[in-house]
This record gives sequence, C-alpha cells and structure tokens, in this order.
Amino acid sequence: MTFSTFKKIIEYLEESRERSFKLHQLGIDVGNHTDPLHHTIELLINALFGEVGSGWIDWYLYERKSPCSGKYLTAYGADGKEICHNVESLWETVEEHIQTHEKEKTQNQKKTTNRKTKATGKRRISHAV
Repeated sequence: MTFSTFKKIIEYLEESRERSFKLHQLGIDVGNHTDPLHHTIELLINALFGEVGSGWIDWYLYERKSPCSGKYLTAYGADGKEICHNVESLWETVEEHIQTHEKEKTQNQKKTTNRKTKATGKRRISHAV
C-alpha cells in the first residue's frame, strides 16, 4: 500500500467518524447501519497492519482527539519521541509494524509447515507457477 492510499483511507474514516459524531449529537443513532461496516473495516485493517499497527490506527482515529474538548492527546514511541501526531507520522509508525507483522506471519507459516511435516511425515513442496 502506498502512503497516498493510506492517507485517503484515514481521511475517509475521519470524515465518517465526524459525521457519526454530529448525528449522535442530534440524537440520531446510526450504529445499527454503520457498525457492520466498521467491524469489516477493522478486520481488514487488522489483517493488513497486524494487531499493533491497527491499534495505532484506532488510537489515531478514535482516541487521539477528544470529541468534547477537541484537544489532542500525544503518543510517544519507545525512544521518547512523539509519534502518530499526523497522518504521515501515523503511516511511519504503522509501516514499522507492518514489517514486524510480515515477519511474524512468515515465521508462523514456517512453524505451521514444520508441524504439518512432522505430523504427516511428508514434506510440503510448492511449485512456482
């Protein structure tokens, strides 16, 4: 995924959040209509960015800005530097976790393949097509 695509996704989700909040202030509950869509988006984001990356995206979208006061919270990385303060900074943080997530997926796939090999006594061979 490119930064440009990521930025558009975040902007659309921010717009959706703001609209839902405004409707909620008017006493209109749109949750019955939007919740299934938001759950689907959460699953896709988690699949793409892993648990940690999707956690930062959720924080950025839903916790960073107080809906009542409009004030922004600040997040810090392990090195003490501010992170996730804008979409570009969020992308950098998430991109770092994408790499970690991909490594974990690869390691888990290898473990699963090794377990299958040990359990069946057969070696799994893949062919490039």
